[in-house]
Amino acid sequence: MPAETLYFSSRLKTSLRYRKSAANLFRALEKHEIKCDFIKNTRDIWARDYMPVCTRKGYVSFKYRPGYLRWFPWMRSNFEKKISAQFPGLNITYSDINLDGGNVVFSPSKRKAIVSDRIYEENKTYTEEEQNALLKKLTELLNAQVIIIPAHEKDLTGHADGMVRFISENKVVGNDTGEDFEEDIKTALKKHRIDVTGFPYSDAGVYINYLDTDDYLLLPVFGAEEDIDAVLTAEKIFKKKKEIIPINIKQIAKQGGALNCISWEL
Repeated sequence: MPAETLYFSSRLKTSLRYRKSAANLFRALEKHEIKCDFIKNTRDIWARDYMPVCTRKGYVSFKYRPGYLRWFPWMRSNFEKKISAQFPGLNITYSDINLDGGNVVFSPSKRKAIVSDRIYEENKTYTEEEQNALLKKLTELLNAQVIIIPAHEKDLTGHADGMVRFISENKVVGNDTGEDFEEDIKTALKKHRIDVTGFPYSDAGVYINYLDTDDYLLLPVFGAEEDIDAVLTAEKIFKKKKEIIPINIKQIAKQGGALNCISWEL
Protein backbone atom coordinates (compact mmCIF):
# COMPACT_ATOMS: atom_id res chain seq x y z
CA MET A 1 0.00 0.00 0.00
CA PRO A 2 1.57 3.35 -1.03
CA ALA A 3 2.23 5.88 1.71
CA GLU A 4 -0.40 8.59 2.00
CA THR A 5 0.51 12.17 1.12
CA LEU A 6 -0.64 15.03 3.31
CA TYR A 7 -1.64 18.24 1.59
CA PHE A 8 -1.69 21.76 3.01
CA SER A 9 -2.58 25.14 1.58
CA SER A 10 0.47 26.86 0.09
CA ARG A 11 -0.51 29.85 2.24
CA LEU A 12 0.64 27.93 5.28
CA LYS A 13 4.28 28.15 4.20
CA THR A 14 4.15 31.77 3.00
CA SER A 15 2.06 33.55 5.64
CA LEU A 16 4.04 35.31 8.37
CA ARG A 17 1.04 34.90 10.69
CA TYR A 18 1.66 31.15 10.95
CA ARG A 19 5.43 31.10 10.52
CA LYS A 20 6.38 29.49 13.87
CA SER A 21 3.55 26.96 13.84
CA ALA A 22 4.23 26.01 10.23
CA ALA A 23 7.94 25.58 10.94
CA ASN A 24 7.15 23.24 13.84
CA LEU A 25 4.81 21.22 11.65
CA PHE A 26 7.05 20.81 8.63
CA ARG A 27 10.07 20.05 10.80
CA ALA A 28 8.14 17.18 12.40
CA LEU A 29 6.94 15.87 9.03
CA GLU A 30 10.46 15.89 7.61
CA LYS A 31 11.92 14.21 10.69
CA HIS A 32 9.43 11.34 10.48
CA GLU A 33 9.59 11.13 6.67
CA ILE A 34 5.90 11.92 6.24
CA LYS A 35 5.20 13.01 2.67
CA CYS A 36 3.51 16.36 2.15
CA ASP A 37 2.64 18.68 -0.72
CA PHE A 38 0.74 21.92 -1.25
CA ILE A 39 -2.57 23.08 -2.70
CA LYS A 40 -2.25 26.22 -4.80
CA ASN A 41 -4.49 29.27 -5.23
CA THR A 42 -6.36 28.93 -1.93
CA ARG A 43 -7.65 31.90 0.04
CA ASP A 44 -7.17 30.42 3.48
CA ILE A 45 -5.32 27.56 5.21
CA TRP A 46 -8.34 25.44 6.24
CA ALA A 47 -7.91 22.78 3.56
CA ARG A 48 -10.11 20.19 5.28
CA ASP A 49 -13.17 22.35 4.73
CA TYR A 50 -13.01 23.18 1.03
CA MET A 51 -11.24 20.09 -0.34
CA PRO A 52 -13.25 17.01 -1.47
CA VAL A 53 -14.41 14.49 1.13
CA CYS A 54 -13.04 10.99 0.52
CA THR A 55 -15.70 8.27 0.71
CA ARG A 56 -15.55 4.54 0.02
CA LYS A 57 -16.57 5.19 -3.59
CA GLY A 58 -14.56 8.29 -4.43
CA TYR A 59 -14.47 11.99 -3.62
CA VAL A 60 -17.36 14.40 -3.03
CA SER A 61 -16.86 18.13 -3.40
CA PHE A 62 -19.51 19.99 -1.42
CA LYS A 63 -20.40 23.64 -1.75
CA TYR A 64 -18.11 25.74 0.47
CA ARG A 65 -20.24 28.71 1.51
CA PRO A 66 -20.36 28.50 5.32
CA GLY A 67 -22.32 31.22 7.07
CA TYR A 68 -19.39 32.19 9.29
CA LEU A 69 -17.49 33.48 6.24
CA ARG A 70 -19.71 36.54 6.29
CA TRP A 71 -17.13 37.86 8.74
CA PHE A 72 -14.28 36.87 6.41
CA PRO A 73 -15.55 37.80 2.91
CA TRP A 74 -12.07 37.67 1.36
CA MET A 75 -11.99 33.90 1.98
CA ARG A 76 -14.99 33.25 -0.23
CA SER A 77 -14.18 31.67 -3.55
CA ASN A 78 -15.47 29.29 -6.20
CA PHE A 79 -12.59 26.93 -5.51
CA GLU A 80 -14.41 23.65 -6.00
CA LYS A 81 -14.15 23.53 -9.80
CA LYS A 82 -10.42 24.33 -9.72
CA ILE A 83 -9.63 21.16 -7.77
CA SER A 84 -9.75 18.81 -10.73
CA ALA A 85 -7.08 20.84 -12.53
CA GLN A 86 -4.65 20.38 -9.64
CA PHE A 87 -5.56 16.73 -9.07
CA PRO A 88 -6.28 15.20 -12.46
CA GLY A 89 -7.70 11.71 -12.34
CA LEU A 90 -9.64 12.16 -9.11
CA ASN A 91 -13.13 10.69 -9.22
CA ILE A 92 -15.02 13.74 -7.93
CA THR A 93 -18.78 14.11 -7.54
CA TYR A 94 -19.92 17.72 -7.12
CA SER A 95 -22.79 18.47 -4.75
CA ASP A 96 -24.91 21.56 -4.13
CA ILE A 97 -25.14 20.72 -0.41
CA ASN A 98 -23.41 23.38 1.67
CA LEU A 99 -21.09 21.39 3.95
CA ASP A 100 -17.54 21.89 5.25
CA GLY A 101 -15.26 18.84 5.17
CA GLY A 102 -14.44 19.50 8.83
CA ASN A 103 -18.03 18.69 9.66
CA VAL A 104 -17.68 15.11 8.43
CA VAL A 105 -16.06 12.59 10.79
CA PHE A 106 -15.82 9.07 9.41
CA SER A 107 -15.47 5.81 11.29
CA PRO A 108 -12.42 3.67 10.36
CA SER A 109 -14.44 1.72 7.78
CA LYS A 110 -16.10 4.91 6.50
CA ARG A 111 -19.45 3.19 6.88
CA LYS A 112 -20.49 5.76 9.52
CA ALA A 113 -20.19 9.53 9.36
CA ILE A 114 -20.84 11.98 12.18
CA VAL A 115 -22.10 15.41 11.12
CA SER A 116 -23.25 18.23 13.40
CA ASP A 117 -26.72 19.70 13.08
CA ARG A 118 -25.13 22.87 11.73
CA ILE A 119 -25.83 21.30 8.34
CA TYR A 120 -29.47 22.35 8.71
CA GLU A 121 -28.55 25.97 9.34
CA GLU A 122 -26.19 25.95 6.34
CA ASN A 123 -28.85 24.52 4.02
CA LYS A 124 -31.94 26.60 4.72
CA THR A 125 -33.25 25.99 1.22
CA TYR A 126 -34.34 22.67 2.74
CA THR A 127 -37.34 23.35 4.97
CA GLU A 128 -37.74 21.56 8.29
CA GLU A 129 -40.09 19.13 6.56
CA GLU A 130 -37.41 18.43 3.92
CA GLN A 131 -34.55 17.73 6.34
CA ASN A 132 -35.02 13.98 5.99
CA ALA A 133 -34.57 14.38 2.24
CA LEU A 134 -31.35 16.31 2.88
CA LEU A 135 -30.03 13.52 5.11
CA LYS A 136 -31.02 10.89 2.57
CA LYS A 137 -29.12 12.75 -0.13
CA LEU A 138 -26.11 13.15 2.15
CA THR A 139 -26.21 9.45 3.05
CA GLU A 140 -26.04 8.54 -0.63
CA LEU A 141 -23.18 10.95 -1.33
CA LEU A 142 -21.09 9.84 1.64
CA ASN A 143 -22.04 6.20 1.15
CA ALA A 144 -22.34 5.95 4.92
CA GLN A 145 -24.80 6.00 7.79
CA VAL A 146 -25.09 9.69 8.75
CA ILE A 147 -25.27 10.36 12.49
CA ILE A 148 -26.29 13.85 13.61
CA ILE A 149 -24.94 15.42 16.82
CA PRO A 150 -25.68 18.86 18.25
CA ALA A 151 -23.29 21.71 17.48
CA HIS A 152 -22.20 23.94 20.32
CA GLU A 153 -24.16 27.18 20.10
CA LYS A 154 -21.00 29.20 20.84
CA ASP A 155 -18.89 27.39 18.25
CA LEU A 156 -18.39 29.57 15.17
CA THR A 157 -18.04 26.67 12.72
CA GLY A 158 -20.00 23.88 14.38
CA HIS A 159 -17.60 21.31 12.93
CA ALA A 160 -17.86 17.73 14.15
CA ASP A 161 -14.06 17.27 14.00
CA GLY A 162 -13.73 19.75 16.85
CA MET A 163 -16.06 17.71 19.05
CA VAL A 164 -15.58 13.98 18.36
CA ARG A 165 -13.26 11.59 16.50
CA PHE A 166 -13.71 7.88 15.91
CA ILE A 167 -11.15 5.52 17.47
CA SER A 168 -13.06 2.37 16.44
CA GLU A 169 -16.33 1.58 14.70
CA ASN A 170 -18.36 2.03 17.88
CA LYS A 171 -16.25 4.36 19.98
CA VAL A 172 -15.21 8.00 19.72
CA VAL A 173 -13.18 10.41 21.79
CA GLY A 174 -14.91 13.63 22.81
CA ASN A 175 -13.82 16.84 24.49
CA ASP A 176 -13.80 16.55 28.26
CA THR A 177 -14.78 20.09 29.28
CA GLY A 178 -17.32 19.16 31.94
CA GLU A 179 -20.09 21.01 30.11
CA ASP A 180 -23.63 19.67 30.00
CA PHE A 181 -23.35 20.00 26.22
CA GLU A 182 -21.13 16.93 26.13
CA GLU A 183 -23.94 14.88 27.67
CA ASP A 184 -26.15 15.90 24.73
CA ILE A 185 -23.53 14.51 22.34
CA LYS A 186 -23.26 11.28 24.33
CA THR A 187 -27.04 10.90 24.27
CA ALA A 188 -27.17 11.42 20.50
CA LEU A 189 -24.41 8.87 19.89
CA LYS A 190 -25.74 6.34 22.38
CA LYS A 191 -28.81 5.97 20.16
CA HIS A 192 -26.45 4.54 17.56
CA ARG A 193 -24.56 2.39 20.09
CA ILE A 194 -21.47 4.59 19.97
CA ASP A 195 -19.59 5.17 23.22
CA VAL A 196 -17.69 8.35 24.07
CA THR A 197 -14.31 8.42 25.83
CA GLY A 198 -13.17 11.74 27.29
CA PHE A 199 -10.19 13.54 25.77
CA PRO A 200 -8.37 16.52 27.32
CA TYR A 201 -9.43 20.03 26.33
CA SER A 202 -7.78 23.41 26.68
CA ASP A 203 -9.03 26.94 26.18
CA ALA A 204 -5.84 27.45 24.16
CA GLY A 205 -6.91 24.94 21.49
CA VAL A 206 -8.65 21.68 20.67
CA TYR A 207 -6.45 18.59 21.10
CA ILE A 208 -9.09 16.39 19.53
CA ASN A 209 -8.41 18.08 16.18
CA TYR A 210 -5.33 15.88 15.76
CA LEU A 211 -4.04 14.53 12.46
CA ASP A 212 -4.30 10.74 12.22
CA THR A 213 -1.94 9.13 9.69
CA ASP A 214 -1.27 5.46 8.93
CA ASP A 215 1.66 5.25 11.36
CA TYR A 216 1.57 8.37 13.51
CA LEU A 217 -0.78 10.57 15.47
CA LEU A 218 0.16 14.23 15.09
CA LEU A 219 -1.16 15.89 18.21
CA PRO A 220 -1.60 19.68 18.40
CA VAL A 221 -0.23 21.29 21.54
CA PHE A 222 -0.35 24.92 22.53
CA GLY A 223 2.13 25.58 25.32
CA ALA A 224 -0.73 25.06 27.79
CA GLU A 225 -0.68 23.21 31.11
CA GLU A 226 -3.05 20.60 29.64
CA ASP A 227 -0.49 19.61 26.96
CA ILE A 228 1.10 16.86 29.07
CA ASP A 229 -2.24 15.30 29.91
CA ALA A 230 -3.20 15.34 26.22
CA VAL A 231 0.01 13.56 25.21
CA LEU A 232 -0.32 10.92 27.94
CA THR A 233 -3.98 10.30 27.08
CA ALA A 234 -3.16 9.94 23.39
CA GLU A 235 -0.41 7.44 24.20
CA LYS A 236 -2.89 5.30 26.15
CA ILE A 237 -5.57 5.38 23.46
CA PHE A 238 -3.44 5.08 20.32
CA LYS A 239 -1.09 2.30 21.41
CA LYS A 240 -0.78 0.88 17.89
CA LYS A 241 0.77 4.05 16.49
CA LYS A 242 4.54 4.14 16.04
CA GLU A 243 4.63 7.43 17.91
CA ILE A 244 2.52 10.28 19.22
CA ILE A 245 4.07 13.45 17.79
CA PRO A 246 3.19 16.64 19.70
CA ILE A 247 3.41 19.76 17.50
CA ASN A 248 3.06 23.26 18.90
CA ILE A 249 0.70 25.16 16.61
CA LYS A 250 -0.31 27.93 19.00
CA GLN A 251 -0.46 30.56 16.24
CA ILE A 252 -2.80 28.47 14.12
CA ALA A 253 -4.98 27.56 17.10
CA LYS A 254 -5.57 31.26 17.80
CA GLN A 255 -7.39 31.40 14.47
CA GLY A 256 -9.79 28.67 15.59
CA GLY A 257 -8.42 25.44 14.13
CA ALA A 258 -5.77 22.77 14.51
CA LEU A 259 -4.03 19.99 12.58
CA ASN A 260 -7.01 18.17 11.07
CA CYS A 261 -8.46 21.50 9.94
CA ILE A 262 -5.39 22.49 7.91
CA SER A 263 -4.72 19.13 6.26
CA TRP A 264 -6.10 16.89 3.54
CA GLU A 265 -5.07 13.38 2.50
CA LEU A 266 -4.77 11.88 -0.96
